[in-house]
Amino acid sequence: MQNVVRLHVTSRGEAVANAKIIQLSPQEVELGITDEDGLLTVWWEVGTPVVLQVVPYAGSWDGIFPVDDLPVPTDPSQAILVSLELEALPLDANPWWHPGGGNDQAGHGLRIGIVDTGSGPHPALDRIVLAGAWIRGVWGKGVEGYDCERHGTHVSGIIAARALENGAMCGLASAATTVSIRVASRSDNGKLRLTNGDIATAIDSLVNDHSVDLLNLSLGGEGFDSDENEALQFAIENGTLPLAAAGNHAHIHYPAAYEGVVAVGALGRWGEGSRHCREGFYVLEQERGDAPPPELFIPDFSLYEDPVDCFSAGVEIVSTVPEIAGFPAPYAAMTGSSMAVAVVTGLLARALGNDEVYPTLPRTKNRTDRARALLYGILRMRETLGGVERKVAIPERPA
Repeated sequence: MQNVVRLHVTSRGEAVANAKIIQLSPQEVELGITDEDGLLTVWWEVGTPVVLQVVPYAGSWDGIFPVDDLPVPTDPSQAILVSLELEALPLDANPWWHPGGGNDQAGHGLRIGIVDTGSGPHPALDRIVLAGAWIRGVWGKGVEGYDCERHGTHVSGIIAARALENGAMCGLASAATTVSIRVASRSDNGKLRLTNGDIATAIDSLVNDHSVDLLNLSLGGEGFDSDENEALQFAIENGTLPLAAAGNHAHIHYPAAYEGVVAVGALGRWGEGSRHCREGFYVLEQERGDAPPPELFIPDFSLYEDPVDCFSAGVEIVSTVPEIAGFPAPYAAMTGSSMAVAVVTGLLARALGNDEVYPTLPRTKNRTDRARALLYGILRMRETLGGVERKVAIPERPA
């Protein structure tokens, strides 16, 4: 017999609205979204153990909750209340992937281009240049560049968010001039839609019209595209270094697979992120018996062999997401090689901003090669789980 179950999601004792609740077992199904009181009502057969995942819009880590041994009410119409408490996000200025210090001059003089799902609105991103959108060959100006999802805003924040108050988190290169072009839209069934032609056009615009030094491509797909490759090779020959997500699958994605593009994979750090991350939920490599794990690990979704050029923080990264009703200036945690690319782009921008030679070089391949050389200069060999050393881009922090 099925009973009415009311799922109540809270964080720090406050109701969490707009949280997606997914039943992971006994079979995976999306149950719905919590209302303004943090409630979602479902029908369950009480006595069957289930595992729930709660994905908040912002402000908290995801949560994994086994639910069993619910009391069976004498009246089947009586609702059973299940409380699901989420852990609040830390919003300090010193996450492990950030050098810290609140440097508001980091990346000064650099120009960074982002091709993604858009950027903002978010008050910490008010310095970002919205260069519109290219959607199915049609250009939309200005605010057409606002995010149609959350992804691009999150990437933008990792690179360019300014601190909204003293001690608050900020992007890695918040003083750089960052230019965003949206290339994604929603289809009639709600799925994200991108085309290689729009991506190529956006790359051309960022190189020719905005003279960007670094090009962040936290996106990917299957198959070689001649227009996309031509745009990237033109960028490389004209002083722009492209960096792209290696992908969250078993093989490398384009544009990361094109010649000259820096391919970035994701890694995580033990003890950082949500509870299920801290318990090793993402770990791919075999544990080494009773030996203590190293600080870093490769997540199970990340491509981890050549041709990945380097790895950086991509597990449970906290950054900006677009404002919606009830969520002013929101921050959320996201995971993927997309986040890792943005971290590398930001760290490299900081290094280029301190380099005396780079800004004197003309916009030719020599300029691109200088940026690439400085990137390899900041990479370090670090052990990951399994005893394997890999090239990683993470900041040195004081002991």
